[in-house]
Amino acid sequence: MQNKSYHGSTFYSIMLSLAVPIALQQLITISLNTIDTIMIGSLGEAAIAAVGICNRVFFFFVLITFGIYSGMSIFTSQYWGNNDVLNIKKMMGMQLFLGVCVSLAFILIISLFPGQIMSWFIKDSAVIALGKSYFRIVVLSYIFMACSFSVSFAFRSLGIVKVPLFINILSVLVNAFLNWVFIFGHLGFEPMGVAGAAAATLIARIAEFFMYYWYLFKYNNKPMTFKIGDLFLWNFKMMKDKLKIAFPVVVNETLWSLGMTVIYIAYGKLGADSVAAVQISYSVNGIFEAFFFGIGNACSVMLGNEIGRGNFGLAKKYSNKFIFIMVLMGAILGLCLIMLRNPIISIFNIEAQTIKLLNYNLVVLGLAMPFSMCSYLFAIGILRSGGDTKFCMYLEMASIWLYVVPVAFIASLAFNLPTYVIIALINVEHIIKLALLIPRYKSGKWINNLVKSDKLTCE
Repeated sequence: MQNKSYHGSTFYSIMLSLAVPIALQQLITISLNTIDTIMIGSLGEAAIAAVGICNRVFFFFVLITFGIYSGMSIFTSQYWGNNDVLNIKKMMGMQLFLGVCVSLAFILIISLFPGQIMSWFIKDSAVIALGKSYFRIVVLSYIFMACSFSVSFAFRSLGIVKVPLFINILSVLVNAFLNWVFIFGHLGFEPMGVAGAAAATLIARIAEFFMYYWYLFKYNNKPMTFKIGDLFLWNFKMMKDKLKIAFPVVVNETLWSLGMTVIYIAYGKLGADSVAAVQISYSVNGIFEAFFFGIGNACSVMLGNEIGRGNFGLAKKYSNKFIFIMVLMGAILGLCLIMLRNPIISIFNIEAQTIKLLNYNLVVLGLAMPFSMCSYLFAIGILRSGGDTKFCMYLEMASIWLYVVPVAFIASLAFNLPTYVIIALINVEHIIKLALLIPRYKSGKWINNLVKSDKLTCE
């Protein structure tokens, strides 16, 4: 497979070839979470709240691994642009090692203290009990997810997007089917409730893991062949050097995801119906945001490839096109979310108060979508692709911990404001960030070739 620049009229075709499969993969994953919520919703608001809280902890874990893999993929994309296969293999081995270490730490902590973790978010004993039963099973899926996510991220950096999509579809189908079997008790199984949803997730993650690594080691019709030993070509000196650039991304995602997880404590103070409404809101909003996730990842890969080749002017030209696309799509899909909110809400079997909160939550999220997705593009798709990781880290840390978290707790604890008002207040963060991201982008300081000498020094 020969690397190439995306000149002229081929820009949009290459962008779509990358963005559509990634967006579909994200859409399928989020849709499954929504299906989970619908199925679990039949068990009541307490079940939705319990699984929602557990999923926030999982979200924290995912964002840490996302930070690791995203930081490493900066190099992978640029190495691929520079046709440096050996160092790509080294990067994949390093990120897999780090992901496994993080997953083992989470498994240990959650296995030992499931009830204590639940109690941080909510004091409702029924919700805590359900959360513990879910946690004890689903936490085992973390290590399989970390391993699969590592390969998926590397594939995206190489432009291999159809394989992760296909594997994701299969794992989602397995998960959805097993949800039906285990939650409600079909095919001779006893009804397991939320524990059944956890078991289905675990089995689906194991299946996903085997599919990714079967492809990695056994299927040769791809840009490079892989052997198990290739995952151990790296050394700790190389890891230390790469983490100087990647570590700010890891810190960024860790502290941001921690902040977003802590916000759930503020929602928990408002009761189980508020937590349930927020959980459903973000699941639905995630379906719409899946399209932006695909565009952002396509942007990161395409810009990273061109920067690795030294085509800085072309990278800047592409980034301008991505900005236009993101602004337009943000406005269109935000409006669609608002217009479709009532049919969406009718799918869920929830109480009247939860319906009211959910209705307003979705309006706020629809209005915020153009701003939130543009800030995502600038930080994740553009600035990071050029290695401008420290600026993004400082901006993210300041916005989440100096604005979002304090505002959420003041609004919840001091003023007892409803969820939709809190969501509106914390989304002002994106406007603040854009005011700083746009000047940084215009300055051109974010464009850095990080791999121009590595082909000689690292082999």
